Amino acid sequence: MRRSLKSISWASIFGASVALAQTPPTPTPTPVWSGSAEFSFLSTSGNTSTKSIGGALETDYKPAPWAVIFKAAYLRASNNSVLTAEQFDSSLKGSRDFTDRIGFYVETDYLRNRFAGLNSLISGEGGASYKILVGPEHLLRADAGLGYAHEGRLTGGNRGYGSGKSGLAYKWQFSKTAAFTNDLFFLFDFSDSSNWTITEKAALTADLTTILALKASYSLLYRNEPVPTFKKTDTATAIALVAKF
Repeated sequence: MRRSLKSISWASIFGASVALAQTPPTPTPTPVWSGSAEFSFLSTSGNTSTKSIGGALETDYKPAPWAVIFKAAYLRASNNSVLTAEQFDSSLKGSRDFTDRIGFYVETDYLRNRFAGLNSLISGEGGASYKILVGPEHLLRADAGLGYAHEGRLTGGNRGYGSGKSGLAYKWQFSKTAAFTNDLFFLFDFSDSSNWTITEKAALTADLTTILALKASYSLLYRNEPVPTFKKTDTATAIALVAKF
């Protein structure tokens, strides 16, 4: 009798151990709040003295299926103490997923770049989004919406118009600690077919620690019908230290 009880006891312990070993670990919940802050600085001296300073902030609030994302970035550059570039841009976007691929969004954007002739470029739109690629290695989303834009110009008078906006947001997570992103968007003036704007932001980010990362970025602003006396194209490159929270 005692042998039978011992056999049953050891069998129960063994069976429980196997069951625990086969139980999958509880997945870590995705945080509702997240974000990042970055800072870049470059200085040269000698025959010429150049300085550039930049910063950016992103805050994400994602109580699924909703998401609210705020972004802001600032860049300032000088050559021999003469200011050569200064730009500030920000955006606030709210979205909701209806399926794994289809969603709706509303967004407002602000851009100030006096070296492109713009005191302000303010736009707002609502539209739909479709996730073409859903990962985990490649993520690709297409957006299309309708809205209104207003340009505060340094020359040539201000301009307001009904607008259409479309674009692609891509992310390639090619390793556990490194990723490439590229956001390309097209803003169109319905009242003047020659007045359209392309914005692009590409970045390569590599994690240094769980909190810090190194980021190299390239941004493009192309205006097919620029403010009078100003050029069509503005670009900027930067290397920044990013802190994630």
